Amino acid sequence: MLVLPKNILQSPAKHRTIDLDGCTIVESCLYDKELTDSAYILDHELIYIRSGSLIVNEQKIESGEAMLIRRDAYFDFRKQFSPENHSYESVLFFLKTEFIKEFISSKLKNAKVEQSNHQNFIKIGSNDLLKGFIESLIPYFSHKLGKQKTILRLKTFELLYQLIEIERGFLHFLINLNESVKISLVEIMENNFTKKLTIEQLAAMSGRISSTFKRDFRKQFQTTPMRWIKSRRLKLAKQLIENSQCKPNEIYLDVGFEDYSHFSREFKKEFGLSPSQLLS
Repeated sequence: MLVLPKNILQSPAKHRTIDLDGCTIVESCLYDKELTDSAYILDHELIYIRSGSLIVNEQKIESGEAMLIRRDAYFDFRKQFSPENHSYESVLFFLKTEFIKEFISSKLKNAKVEQSNHQNFIKIGSNDLLKGFIESLIPYFSHKLGKQKTILRLKTFELLYQLIEIERGFLHFLINLNESVKISLVEIMENNFTKKLTIEQLAAMSGRISSTFKRDFRKQFQTTPMRWIKSRRLKLAKQLIENSQCKPNEIYLDVGFEDYSHFSREFKKEFGLSPSQLLS
């Protein structure tokens, strides 16, 4: 699992970047092989696809399209090459909450939008204006003006303005990015218990700080998050072995364990039988 933008910034040789106060812009390209992985994002992420396509949690973004993803979100993704030039190219904007607040407060003082349901992303369709803006930005990655933060901040504000005009609902989504919304713990845990997420990340995804998350969790489940996760993973493994005749060494990774011997020990401790004994 990637933690973004941290993992990208740790490999500058692979990605050209522009670092602003509150915003990091990254050019991401693939030419050798396609990529499938998962990611947890620490900042709001705006993704624009220049070439190829990107599948985020089964939602496909084609060349010329974009998506804004809420921070503290986990998603599976697959980068696919363009059939024309066998490449994948994208531009990523990692936007801190303070950056978005500044944009809204200084440029949209009178904007009033009712709070919406919690959404993790909004997709923006292809548009000539958006494409033209992104292409005008590319030379800055290699030009000395790319170090002029004032210019690039203005250009990023311009991008947000364009998206408000292009996509109905974008302003609504943008304003609500700064709202802390508590999500059902059942929903968060059932959707994410097999994933390699820390308690702090799960807490953030639920709209809570860690201490509140742990307190609310114990109140609802009468146990700790880590004990619940382990038990839930083992129950899923048992269901898969019993109902689909899956071999234990084929499913332990899928249910969230990283080591088969550890998985086997915990399984026997929970159910009194080893996974292989259950299968026989």
